[in-house]
Amino acid sequence: MILLIDHLSKRFRQQEHPALDAVSFCVEAGDIVCLAGESGSGKTTLLRCIAGLEAPDSGRISVAGELLTEGPAVVPPEQRGIGLVFQDYALFPHLTVLRNVIFGLHHLPRRERRGRAREMLDLVRMSDYEGRYPHELSGGQCQRVALARAMAPQPRLLLFDEAFSSLDRQLRRAMLDSVRQLLKQTGTTAICVTHDIADALALADRLAILRQGKLLQIGTPHSIYDRPVDQYVATFFGDTNLVPAEVSPSCVTTDFGTLARPEGVNGARHAWLSIRPHDLQIKAAGEGACGTVIDVRFQGHCQELHVKLRCSQRRPYRVHVPLDESWNVGDCIHLLPEADKVRLLASQTVDEG
Repeated sequence: MILLIDHLSKRFRQQEHPALDAVSFCVEAGDIVCLAGESGSGKTTLLRCIAGLEAPDSGRISVAGELLTEGPAVVPPEQRGIGLVFQDYALFPHLTVLRNVIFGLHHLPRRERRGRAREMLDLVRMSDYEGRYPHELSGGQCQRVALARAMAPQPRLLLFDEAFSSLDRQLRRAMLDSVRQLLKQTGTTAICVTHDIADALALADRLAILRQGKLLQIGTPHSIYDRPVDQYVATFFGDTNLVPAEVSPSCVTTDFGTLARPEGVNGARHAWLSIRPHDLQIKAAGEGACGTVIDVRFQGHCQELHVKLRCSQRRPYRVHVPLDESWNVGDCIHLLPEADKVRLLASQTVDEG
C-alpha cells in the first residue's frame, strides 16, 4: 500500500455541504486511481489535500508509511515526494523544454540532471524538441513535457488535476493511452481527477466516485458498472433504467412483473432497480411487459428504442438492440430484464428530470 486516506474531512466557509466528509480509502503501489464526480463533489479538494496544497480539518494521509497529514498539521508539498500535472501545464515560458524538465531535479548532482531530463523526454517521445520553448509546442506536446517534468524526480506518487480536459477528444484519448502505458512501464502510482467518465475508463485501474464530499463507491470499472451501490453511481457510470419496485424477502414487484429479488442491499419496502438498456430482452407475446416503441435512435454500435409500457405511467424505458433488427415507431414490443443483470439499489431519492 502506497497511499492511505483515513477519515479525511474538510469544510469551507459558507458551503452547504462539506468538501470532504470522512473520506477513507487506500491505493496499492502501481495502481492508477481516478477520482470521478460532478463539479463540487470534492475530488479536487481531495487531490489538493494529498498534495499538501490544502489542509483538512481532520483525518490522516500517509504515503509509503510516512504520515504527511494529521488534521491541519501537514508536511509541506515540496517535502512529500509527490509529482503534480496540471490542466494548464504550468511550464516556464522562458525555459526550453529541457530546462523545464531539469528544473525539478535540484536534488541530483548537477552532472546527472541533464541525463535524467533527457531520459524522461525520451520516454514521452519529446527528445527532438528539447531546445524549443513552450509557445512553440502544441497542447499535447506541452502536456508531455509537463508529464516528463513531474516524473523526472521519481515521485512516490503522481497526481493529475484535470490534466487532459483542455485537449480535443481525439488527442485526449491518444494522450490517455500513452500516459497509462508510461505509468505501467515505470510502475508509477497515480491519482487522476476527472469529471469525464470516458477519460476515467481509459486510464484507471480503479475508480472512486464522489458526491457532495462523500466517497460513494470505489472499485474496478467493471465492478462499479455491474454493481453500483445507488442511483447516483448507476446513472453517473453509464446509461441505465431506474425501475421502481416493491420489495419482499424473496422477490420484487416491478413494471416488468414479479422478479426474483436481485443482488443489492436495501431494507426498505419501496426501492429502485438498475437495469442497463442492453439487459432488457425482447420476448414473445405473453412474456414480460407489453409496450409501444415511441422513438428509435441510432447509437453507432446499436439502436436505442424508447418504449412506453402500457402498465406504467412513468417515462419510457430505453432498450439497446442490434443494428440489423428492424423496429419502427408504433411497433408493439414485449420486454423482460435478464434476471442476473438486475441490481437492487440503496435507498435514495431519484431525480427523474
